[in-house]
Amino acid sequence: MKKLFNLIVIFFITCNIYSQTNLKAGYVYLNKLNPFNSWTYQHEMSRIALLESGLVSDAIYVEVPESGDSEKTRNAIDSLIKQGCKIIFSTSYDFMDETLEMAEKNPEIIFMHCSGDKTTKNLGTYMGRMYEADFISGMMAAMVSKSGNIGYTAPVKIPEVYRGINAFYSGAKSINEKIKMTVKFVGEWKNSPVERRVTAEIISAGADVIAHGMDSPVPCQVAEEMGIPTFGYNSDQSDFAKKNIVTSSVWNWDVFVLSSVSQVLAGNWKSESLWWGFDKKGVDVTKVYNYSDKIDMKKIIDMKRKMIEDKGVLMGGKIYSDEDLLNMNFLLEGITEIE
Repeated sequence: MKKLFNLIVIFFITCNIYSQTNLKAGYVYLNKLNPFNSWTYQHEMSRIALLESGLVSDAIYVEVPESGDSEKTRNAIDSLIKQGCKIIFSTSYDFMDETLEMAEKNPEIIFMHCSGDKTTKNLGTYMGRMYEADFISGMMAAMVSKSGNIGYTAPVKIPEVYRGINAFYSGAKSINEKIKMTVKFVGEWKNSPVERRVTAEIISAGADVIAHGMDSPVPCQVAEEMGIPTFGYNSDQSDFAKKNIVTSSVWNWDVFVLSSVSQVLAGNWKSESLWWGFDKKGVDVTKVYNYSDKIDMKKIIDMKRKMIEDKGVLMGGKIYSDEDLLNMNFLLEGITEIE
């Protein structure tokens, strides 16, 4: 009887190991994978973390070179399915409709879509509360600014971007009540010549610190050339501004990915919309690379703790509800937009 029991235990352990080593994951990336494409590059960091975790037998990716190309997006997802992927991470808002369509056609495959708002039985979504990290970066910006005038190179006018700008300004204002902030929109997520021109214009308007919400490190590069403090976005951008970067606001996609895969392996995955911040380590800021003598780390650490305890970020004197945050479409009073 004891021998039979041991055999049963070995059987279930073996089955568990088998399931872990044979689960294959797939990623759909927007544009070419390289450090300059910071949004996609940070997703690549999660793929590497997944491979290193040993939870999957493999984690592969395909690139969709052009945003908005429905056929290429569907073909990319289909290729992952044909290669045996049982969980697919679709990493751009632009892939939303095609991801939903392919999920409905392939109910045996689990899909996780980043930054989207459509779900179905086998499709969940995930996103980080990046505005929390932006608030912390804003605090540091006020600490390192000599003139009290900071600048922000922004991509497009959507709630995610407005949240980041307003949080950055609010963080700065919590340190210096008289802080001034200048913003100009590029009109795209990535356009190097325009980013360069816009960032230079913001600096010419008086900003002595540059932050941004772009999918490239160009604003950081311009700030580096001008010799002023700068803040990265999406991924650690210290390699692009070695002398002047302070920190970067980063997405911790690995936290979402490892959680989802672990649930699949445990058999308890369910479709849901994940929106995680500091409390679940969904976002963070990198270490301080430069100007550390100007940064009051106690204030930074205390604020991060307070955000977790208060379950929110104070913007313009109030904590906004999730619904308000998801629909934010304005700049706080005190922020100057250059048209």
